Amino acid sequence: MTTTDQNATPGSGRLVHVEQVWGSVVSLHLLGTDDAALAATRDEIVALLHHVDDVFNASRDDSELSRWQRDEIPASGELQDVLALAGTVSVLTHGAYDVRWNGRPDPTGVVKGWAVDRAIDIAARHGVTNLVINAGGNIGTRGASGSGRPWQVVVSDPADPQRVVLTVVGNDVNVATAGSSERIRCMRERTARLATVMGPNLAVADGIATAAIAAGSAAPSLLTELDESGWLSQVIALDGSVWRSPKFAELMGT
Repeated sequence: MTTTDQNATPGSGRLVHVEQVWGSVVSLHLLGTDDAALAATRDEIVALLHHVDDVFNASRDDSELSRWQRDEIPASGELQDVLALAGTVSVLTHGAYDVRWNGRPDPTGVVKGWAVDRAIDIAARHGVTNLVINAGGNIGTRGASGSGRPWQVVVSDPADPQRVVLTVVGNDVNVATAGSSERIRCMRERTARLATVMGPNLAVADGIATAAIAAGSAAPSLLTELDESGWLSQVIALDGSVWRSPKFAELMGT
């Protein structure tokens, strides 16, 4: 575990924290006038992140998910809830999001987004309403930046990190991306290298982004259908071409 705090000088009104967990990096940008509330928010979110790792990390033999998959223990209520959420996303995407991975039920494709949703709830309970949380490309923003302006979310091309493929400006924004996880790299029918989904929450957006990669050539039809329900999307094909759902294109002015 590696943690880093930046710009956390008492009275600065800003706490920036970086946590290495899940084999990835989660960054917290918390703004507010109450230093104690910012610190308490950070501490509770960090505890949540490691709890999520303990429960849902499919790469850890000692995680609750792995032990449940081996029939060593019953599923906790929390694990059942997230598995049910994954099943809901599977139905929503007509099976493009497959809740089974390597032949076993595995909600990996929704967990990061679900964790960020929970972290934002924690911040709200502490009265921290201006923030950005980025968990390996699943980004949630609330409120405004330090300048009072809307947050700016920038998405880069995984094949060329210097190439910005999307910039979203807003206050309360949920942006999920998929394209570089092991689960996705192993998909045989993939026709896209990056999918980005915006919507009411990150857990479902996370799953839809995974489904967009898995759907292959059927992705535009699926995502156009979901666009009507408020799940806006962009897909970058393996050849670098860009497709956007109707409402996403309207939002971006294209």
